[in-house]
Amino acid sequence: MSQFDGVSLEEARMRVRRMQGNFGIMEFQFGSAFGGLTRPPDIDADSWTCVRDGSVIRRDVLKTYLDEIAVWGGRSWLIVESISTDGGDGDARSAADGELSMNTMALTADWARSSSPEWADFASALGFSGIHWESSDNFRATASGFVDISGFLNAAKAVLDSRSLGQTFNFPDGFGWDRQLVVDNVIAFTIWSAWRLTNEEQLLADIPAGSVLVSFPGSDGEHAGEAWNSEEVGKTPLELIMARWKKARCFGDSLLAVGDGLRYVTTDYFPDARPLSNEQLEQVVEQVFANVDSSDCSKLGVPYVDVPEVPELPPQPKEDDVKSTRLQATVQDIEDRSLFLRSGRDRQAGTERPRTVAGADPLDTSSNLWPVVILQVMLGAIVGAGMTWALLKARQPERAGSIGSYAGTSSPACRE
Repeated sequence: MSQFDGVSLEEARMRVRRMQGNFGIMEFQFGSAFGGLTRPPDIDADSWTCVRDGSVIRRDVLKTYLDEIAVWGGRSWLIVESISTDGGDGDARSAADGELSMNTMALTADWARSSSPEWADFASALGFSGIHWESSDNFRATASGFVDISGFLNAAKAVLDSRSLGQTFNFPDGFGWDRQLVVDNVIAFTIWSAWRLTNEEQLLADIPAGSVLVSFPGSDGEHAGEAWNSEEVGKTPLELIMARWKKARCFGDSLLAVGDGLRYVTTDYFPDARPLSNEQLEQVVEQVFANVDSSDCSKLGVPYVDVPEVPELPPQPKEDDVKSTRLQATVQDIEDRSLFLRSGRDRQAGTERPRTVAGADPLDTSSNLWPVVILQVMLGAIVGAGMTWALLKARQPERAGSIGSYAGTSSPACRE
């Protein structure tokens, strides 16, 4: 999610539903919502401005996203730039980023203990599930001093655990990644961003199932200046997304591909994402989510790994009538929209169940019920005929004197 102003609260809710309903998305990142680089905005502020791009973040829009994600049982991650601070903060070297003055920090346990408490308090107060520590593609070149990513994440985990928050981290080209971080639940899952030409099959085979591949498809089919796309010249961004997404799913992984409802990413600047047309949406759903199995994956020359099951919706507290009512309305709304082609949960699990009207039981077409149904229809017809005959007989004199009076006129009901 990257737009927090100029969008209604209802549209904010719909964006979450579109992403979950069409693609089964359960993990939502929030970019450019952090305000400053060193410390978060005032927890009670109604709005604040992101120093990165000057965009406005409205608290009510942000909270609406978070509440809707929670209704669907998903998780929300506040993106925080782990290696950057506002100019003049900290003891790292200064660097110019456009007109923005900033410092680049070395990730260490001490930096985590210093910087993470305020961000943890902010994320917890707003209702985030955790923090995603972002790092840039030139991380290795710009990070000053001794870098200890494992130490940073373990120290941050202690802070976040005390607020019941999780964490993820962006490992550019795998720099700093250690499988033990996943095994020990230091990070919720792996996020691996490719900035160099990468053997995607080998990469996806090496990282644990349930990971996320970040490989931006670029702005056009030329892919100028995109080292990781240097062998994909001539392929459109959407073609690359569909191919990589399906390949990731064959390994039981995901791809960072869509956001802000029905928009597909092109670069690491999320506001540049482009809208999906209805035709493109159907194409993505059919090619990426149409019951991917071992035969589909073998055609791509990759193995097949069972996709991790999507967690069920949490039970709604009986006393929370407002949330319960909204959840029912959400389900009905998605069922009524043809744009939501199939249940996102069924697609991600690789199954599809017959669709029924909300609140109605499926029709039992077993042969044992047909005699009962036929008998009920016959009895109804006999009773209806008898009642009609009795009414006509009782009204016959009246009808004889009134038929002519309606000639050339219309009944009041017809005029209305």
